[in-house]
Amino acid sequence: MPKDPFANRPPSLDWSRQDIEQRFGFPGGRFTAVNSIFAFLLAIAVSVGFFALLMFWLRQLPAAKAFCDMFLERGIIPYFIVLFFVWALIILLIKWSKTKYQRMALRFKPVPVEPDFILNRDTARDVLLHVRENVDDTRNFVLFNRVDHALSNLHNIGRVSDVSDILSTQSQYDEDQLASSYGLVNGFLWGIPVLGFIGTVLGLSQAIGAVGETLRSTTEISE
Repeated sequence: MPKDPFANRPPSLDWSRQDIEQRFGFPGGRFTAVNSIFAFLLAIAVSVGFFALLMFWLRQLPAAKAFCDMFLERGIIPYFIVLFFVWALIILLIKWSKTKYQRMALRFKPVPVEPDFILNRDTARDVLLHVRENVDDTRNFVLFNRVDHALSNLHNIGRVSDVSDILSTQSQYDEDQLASSYGLVNGFLWGIPVLGFIGTVLGLSQAIGAVGETLRSTTEISE
């Protein structure tokens, strides 16, 4: 009786349950993409906690008063800067968690490693079924999504050259999708310095206005 090349299967990867966003009841972003609403809600909660810490605890400490004033006595701009910074940081942390889970797929061997196993049009279907049995949805994993496309086309087309062209196109598409998932973070990298510049201009305007009020209220030039 021939040896089953798919024996000793590894544990299944259940993206729908193990993805960090899915655990909190939010639709998870594909691959390493992040659900913006989930990250935004977390950013609001963390930002509110940060400012509450400044107002009700750190501000009472004489040594920390100057630090607290940088956030609490500079108008509304610091509030947005902190929110955007925390939002970007949370996105990166979630992406780090998702990347760790994607790396788990690299330990999975979709194709049997036995020397007598040959991957061709006839065995591609068996390998494809093996992969789909061990993953809840191959579309949510960079590796399994590409393997699924390769095996499906190999089974249907049977020509390795055509499958290679399809995989090359899929590789470029996956790369573009992963790069686009950093779009919001790139926007924050541009927007936060602009907000800082706006805050500086507003501060200078208020200072100049205060000097004008002082000059108008004086009766002696020495004052």
